[in-house]
Amino acid sequence: MTILAESFPETLDNLERDDGGLSGGTRDLVVSPMGEKALGVVMGNEVIPSQEASRADRVVARADILNAYSLFEPAVAPLIEAHNKATSKEDLLESIEAMYEGIDVPVSIADGGAASVFKIVIEGKSYAVRLANSDEIEGYIKGSSAGRGIKGLEQMIAASVEDLITISEIIPGKNGQRLNLDDMEAITDEQLISTLQMLKEAVDNGVRIDPNATNFMYDRDVGFGILDYGYDPNIEMDFPLEANVAAFAHLIAEGSLYSSVIESEEDAAAYYSKLEARLRVLKRFSDICRVQNEGERVVSEAVRIADYFEATMQRYAPGSAWVKEQVRQAVKLREWKSRDIKPDTFF
Repeated sequence: MTILAESFPETLDNLERDDGGLSGGTRDLVVSPMGEKALGVVMGNEVIPSQEASRADRVVARADILNAYSLFEPAVAPLIEAHNKATSKEDLLESIEAMYEGIDVPVSIADGGAASVFKIVIEGKSYAVRLANSDEIEGYIKGSSAGRGIKGLEQMIAASVEDLITISEIIPGKNGQRLNLDDMEAITDEQLISTLQMLKEAVDNGVRIDPNATNFMYDRDVGFGILDYGYDPNIEMDFPLEANVAAFAHLIAEGSLYSSVIESEEDAAAYYSKLEARLRVLKRFSDICRVQNEGERVVSEAVRIADYFEATMQRYAPGSAWVKEQVRQAVKLREWKSRDIKPDTFF
């Protein structure tokens, strides 16, 4: 429902309501009479100013996440118990298998310093369950509260500060370090536009993304998604949109340079074609940043990374001096192995 007001009201008394106007989603929205300016949102019988609305949204999201935990607690209790008692990774997995009696057994999908992550099936639906340490749990919840409803960001469903656990929807696809040539060629302009919009909304809502490539997911049908993010009230200063754009551009380039063995001109040609596919994505993303008019700093950052990648990849071009040297050394090594000659007499 939309509430029309001449100026910002403190309560809902004597306000004109218009059921056919702008929608505030799950909460009423207070707008100016012509609907051109949002003045605030309704919580209970009070109106929160628009500049404070994002904070109100985070408070509501946090409460929803914590309150929902009781629905999941019975299903994850054995996992928590096994995790708390385990003395090793092998011990943990054996304990989980025993506690779940072979039915819908949680599967370990990540194990880092901040959290252990398991895929668990609850009533036929899969979730990502993080068993976090005490230093990280609040950061996860704050970030997820700020990122609530942003398409592409991992959505937390429930959490418990006491049990140091979060439960989130699973983002489909593979992580950024595993993207191959076929994935690069499958990335559409629509997916790149959606990614840019996701990054922009993240900054607008104070969401700070961890730029590690493993925190980006890609599915050829769904597009890109992001895991493990936090909340930063100074996001515009600490990690603005151009930093997010740079992180995504580095994801496209990451893991491709310096990661292939070149022993022939054919190897070089095959590898160079993979680099060209990544370069095409980087240039398309730069063009999209320009067309979407996201500002000179954003465009410059996207172009800078694409240009650097293009210049660096030339060493891998078939016929380059570097490729010729790699082929020469490969020929020598094969001869060495066939004749049992010591390598220090070769080069």
